[in-house]
Amino acid sequence: MKRLISITIILIISLSGGIILTGCGKEKSKPEVTNPIEIFISIDYPKKAKTPDMENFKFKVEKKSNVLEATELYASMSEIPLLVDTTSNTITSINKIANNDPKYNKKATWQFKVNGKLIQGTPDSKRLHDGDSIEWIYMK
Repeated sequence: MKRLISITIILIISLSGGIILTGCGKEKSKPEVTNPIEIFISIDYPKKAKTPDMENFKFKVEKKSNVLEATELYASMSEIPLLVDTTSNTITSINKIANNDPKYNKKATWQFKVNGKLIQGTPDSKRLHDGDSIEWIYMK
């Protein structure tokens, strides 16, 4: 009788563990972009960084996204370290190259262009449209 109870308990524990592990093992689905637009992004690294530039990578973002949101999404997808000053909504470091870094240029910061035009505002203030091109440049 004890043996039957032991086997029953072992079966219950095994089944419970299997159910728990199966439920936890499901992959999370990526959030679907409901109103996608295609944009392009480039990153022009300082020459001293010896990091190859990234040129015109095409990807999709949500319609009405801004430059900051698109850059954060791209960095996350590409596993590029990105630091954002949330107080000023500015990019302070891309791929471990920080603003005013004396190793590269102590007076340079990350600035951005949209469709070839240097933008003076913050990246969260520039809304993107289908086909737009973002270019990040490390410059004075």
